[in-house]
Amino acid sequence: MHRLLKQIANGIEITTSPIAYGGRGLIARRPIARGELLFIEQPFLSAIRRTSEPAERICHDCWGNTANSCVCPGSGSSTVTTSPLPKELFWWNKLAAQSRARLTVLPAFVRLRESQLLRLQSVGADSTANPATIGKEGAFTIMATDLLGLSLMDLVSSGSLSSSTALANNLITGKQMPLVGTPQAWIDQYNEIKDVLLLDKGLVDLFSLNWYTSQMMRLNLNTFQTSFLPINSKEPVIGSCLYLYASMFNHSCQPNVTVDWVGNNNINAYAHTDIKNGDELFISYIGHIDENENDETILANRREYFRFNYGFICTCSVCKMQTS
Repeated sequence: MHRLLKQIANGIEITTSPIAYGGRGLIARRPIARGELLFIEQPFLSAIRRTSEPAERICHDCWGNTANSCVCPGSGSSTVTTSPLPKELFWWNKLAAQSRARLTVLPAFVRLRESQLLRLQSVGADSTANPATIGKEGAFTIMATDLLGLSLMDLVSSGSLSSSTALANNLITGKQMPLVGTPQAWIDQYNEIKDVLLLDKGLVDLFSLNWYTSQMMRLNLNTFQTSFLPINSKEPVIGSCLYLYASMFNHSCQPNVTVDWVGNNNINAYAHTDIKNGDELFISYIGHIDENENDETILANRREYFRFNYGFICTCSVCKMQTS
């Protein structure tokens, strides 16, 4: 997990969160000044939702154009000879590049990817859709496929899942979902992926529908929706990214941390306020709200959003004040 961090400030610990619904969280073990850069992290998985570039020409690891700006080893770019990524990150880029190469030669994978990219662009794209959800399910399908590809490559190269599934399994998931409660769309997507990727003996048992369902729940709960303007581009890139370290942030309507993206899909985390030693680090999952906000309808809608989408009731100071 830490190997995906490009830069990290000392004194941040992953430990049990003191809030009831928090699970694990990030805790400050020293005073942190407002505006301090806490860490920069490369995504574990990513998928582009909308871009002016043809989707097949974009690298889903760094979101660079594979013809002239991708910095990932094995990308096939003829113009890039060195990578600015630290050496300790090569293990991940190499695994991702090997996985893509392996998937591309599998029968019917190209058609599978074309279908997923079409779903990525079209799901929820009507005029009444919430922009934050456009293409979301399509993105999750691509990310689940890529996770499966990484897992298969991991098995081939090391005989274990230590660099792929084992890491993702540390993320928060919803309650165990019985197969009878699995959305039909997830079942259909799993069967589509299974018939293309799980062709060798025993793989269907190892990567079952239960496995796929649990990964889709993790993607729903942990994925960040991102938007940034790539270097030397006039068109913003919009996508979905899964970060292993940043996913440990719990929510507060009054966060002490903000996150941003500058030029690429690496997440940058900054202290939004002064943070004391022992304080938990929080971001807001759906935007900051002022402590003086007194519109109960807005706050009630926020509480219902968290309850329905994340399975918790927010207990930050703003929400406590409104429900007391």
